[in-house]
Amino acid sequence: GGWDLRCYRMLLLAQAAGESTAVERWRSEEPSNSDAAVLYARTAVIRAIRSQRAQQPQAPALAELAERSCMAAVKYAPADPTPWVARLQLHACAPGEVAPRQLMEEVQLRDEWNREAFHRLLPLSGPSFGGRMTDVYDVARWASSTAPFGSPLHVLPLLAYIEEFQQRVRDDSPKRLFNADRHWAAAQALLDIERAYTEWFASGVRAAPRLLPDLHLMAHGLWRAGYYTAAKPVFAEIGRFALTKPWSLHGHPNQIFTWARGVCMHASGPNRLNSRSGIR
Repeated sequence: GGWDLRCYRMLLLAQAAGESTAVERWRSEEPSNSDAAVLYARTAVIRAIRSQRAQQPQAPALAELAERSCMAAVKYAPADPTPWVARLQLHACAPGEVAPRQLMEEVQLRDEWNREAFHRLLPLSGPSFGGRMTDVYDVARWASSTAPFGSPLHVLPLLAYIEEFQQRVRDDSPKRLFNADRHWAAAQALLDIERAYTEWFASGVRAAPRLLPDLHLMAHGLWRAGYYTAAKPVFAEIGRFALTKPWSLHGHPNQIFTWARGVCMHASGPNRLNSRSGIR
């Protein structure tokens, strides 16, 4: 919906604004502007994450600033889920006193099926944060099974497979890598990929623009499952440019994306997914 698009746009703007002082100037010129407050919060979170990843000494201070900025944005935009989504993003690098589930509840009070919030919650439910992979799948499948028809949350289980792949290949064992790469062809994975396709991409529901991260997850899942013909319209909607994730899982993202896109765009024959899923 509209909040999904706003969250995504604010994230992209914040990634660009993190290298300049433009958002600070905007805030100083319009201190009560809710958009400026929200963008400043998202930018502060981006800066804190970058500093933490670079192991800079100012990282804790930047994380505290980001937390305060998010709460200030809540004051200026109380109905906007974006500041709470930003706090979920911050929690991944600088866990705060408020648990992810509590942050998620605040998001859902404002936007029950917010796509980015569920994307942020998924890894926070997993092994890197004291949970299990089964918890990741539980969150993903619960959200996708209860979300409205046509919601991008139907793609969420595909993100869970990526989380599991990343967990499995951390020891860099070629055998583990081979086995991990096969898990998109398992029976449950095929079912999840088919459901994502039928209940989101092929649903005919387009209340808002389909966002590129979701399209790339869908195209990647169809490609790994061997549903090349079904992937054609997804790759066509994406165009010719790769996102880093999920293609970097298998090598250089641009090269893997171009290869996968070529395989699918040149595939011939019927859409195998039609007969399995009942699409007409």
